[in-house]
Amino acid sequence: MSLKIPSAVLIVTIALGLAGLPGFADAIDTEISSMSITQSDDLSLAEQEAWAQELFNKITNNIHESDRNLASEFALKLALAGQPNWAEQLFEQTIEAQRNAKESPSSELLIHMAQAGLSDRTLELVEQINVGPYRTGLERSKALNAIAQALIDAGRLGEAEILIQQAVALAQAADHYSLSYSSNGSCGNEQFSALIDISETLSQLELAAALEIVDSIYSCSGVASPDLMVASYREWAFMGIVRQLDEPQAVTQVWRATQTQLTPFEQARVWGAIAAAYWEQGQVER
Repeated sequence: MSLKIPSAVLIVTIALGLAGLPGFADAIDTEISSMSITQSDDLSLAEQEAWAQELFNKITNNIHESDRNLASEFALKLALAGQPNWAEQLFEQTIEAQRNAKESPSSELLIHMAQAGLSDRTLELVEQINVGPYRTGLERSKALNAIAQALIDAGRLGEAEILIQQAVALAQAADHYSLSYSSNGSCGNEQFSALIDISETLSQLELAAALEIVDSIYSCSGVASPDLMVASYREWAFMGIVRQLDEPQAVTQVWRATQTQLTPFEQARVWGAIAAAYWEQGQVER
């Protein structure tokens, strides 16, 4: 198969990159191999677009049949590859497919939409997330956090601050015990995972408030090894915040917060990241 249409090449490349995901490989292989897309050099622009649109429709139809979350991932990749119109079309198709299946929009879909630059449209859908009493607030907080980050990236800081505060409130109100588990060799807490992402976003607006969130997060261990931190949530939160800092005073503020809130092993890893941040900011003699 020879592809000479830039848009078609882009779509096939993205599709094949996702083909290893469950439920997608067989369907996409069948559709791509069944299409004849050998083109001559003298195709008109309209003919090229028609071929690309046909391929786009084939691939997106298969995605809907196999995995709606995959559809939003595909749409995000299209947006990042400079195809915002097709990305938006696929996002809307996915929303409609979820609606027809009597499902609410997923937080994964809305996060991808926000990352694709569709902040305003994403915000319209947040209140439609409804996945039961224990998870709805947390899933909405994830979507709001993604929108806030997109707004920060766009320089819309005032709007971002309003949304991130809403995300904080929803995540902190989630039922901690219904969203955590501990077994012999592992443990987890979905509320803390969400708060880690939120604290990283918030640190770009108000570092002190972000550190207060970190103070409410703690690491956990498996039942069989209570002294071994299996999920170092507090460490991960500090690491995420350090990644966002570009001023030495802010890095020092985080360093002070780590003096008492971490185990020695967690401190060693976080302090390594802090030292690297100082180095990148020219605060260490070379």
